[in-house]
Amino acid sequence: PSCAMLVVLSTVFVCLRLWRSGPSYFPGLIFPAISELGVDRPQRLIYQVGFFLGGSLMSAGIVLFELIVAPQLLETAAASEPGQPSLEWGLLESLLFWGHASAAGVMIQG
Repeated sequence: PSCAMLVVLSTVFVCLRLWRSGPSYFPGLIFPAISELGVDRPQRLIYQVGFFLGGSLMSAGIVLFELIVAPQLLETAAASEPGQPSLEWGLLESLLFWGHASAAGVMIQG
């Protein structure tokens, strides 16, 4: 997750630097709308690749969470409340779904 955030922030920084030296720059405007950074040709490819890579890293982090951490969480919940119906699985499924949905949102931002 921290690598995904670093990639997205680096993408925004690089695109902002290119935007300030490009034809769309408005003197006095400190930070444009985020979508403005991916409009012109030089930074468009960087914007698209950076956000796609950031979203992919986010999704990979969620898959690792699902494979490594989630089973341990479910085991701990089952051991602490034997015989009780578990709501943790439904919560975990929801968490994983919305995590992947947010990663897809970052990927299609570009």
